[in-house]
Amino acid sequence: MQTAPTINLRDQRYQVFLTASAERFGQDHVTRHRVRNLSSDGACIDRASECRPNETLVISIGSLVEVAAQVRWVRGGLAGLKFIQAIDIGKALGNAAIPPKAHFG
Repeated sequence: MQTAPTINLRDQRYQVFLTASAERFGQDHVTRHRVRNLSSDGACIDRASECRPNETLVISIGSLVEVAAQVRWVRGGLAGLKFIQAIDIGKALGNAAIPPKAHFG
């Protein structure tokens, strides 16, 4: 009897050291964050205790400007973001000081 292959539903994530600016949808106040990890469909940012689950942010990372993202979770000063549309990971990683290593899970 064969078992079904395991399917990894997450995109490849990169451990990064990038900065991001975030603006809450409908507000003028811009905040700065460090991006801890990044994939084509989301990111984890720090200094995010003011973020609220399900709110929409407009994020700029590297040469990516004004990307819409939804806050999925907030805990311990971190927030998980889901981009509304997949991003070009190369544009965001273009400003990385050290090439990132990818990991899954």
